[in-house]
Amino acid sequence: TNPKNATIVAAAKQDLLLGWDPKAPTRLCGGSGDPTVKFLINALPAYNGFISRGDTNVSLVDVDPEVKQAFGYLDPATYNANYHGALESPFCALVARQFFDQYK
Repeated sequence: TNPKNATIVAAAKQDLLLGWDPKAPTRLCGGSGDPTVKFLINALPAYNGFISRGDTNVSLVDVDPEVKQAFGYLDPATYNANYHGALESPFCALVARQFFDQYK
């Protein structure tokens, strides 16, 4: 709640990155269960900002259902510790590949 907190100041600077409009088709990918990079705080507001400004060439993919299906058997501590760096990334890599393959 301290507006002078270094983390809050740095996060406010990152908000400046949300006011642009992509010229090329853009796909955002993340997992709504990611404990490290919060989907509802990062990807969704960015996507909603694009849409609110009339951008029609942007899409958003939530790979959390696939992560849960593939790795939901892990104990919660292991699951959360590895979600962002190991469990989610292969699914977003696949999303990215499928996206770019459209433009070959």
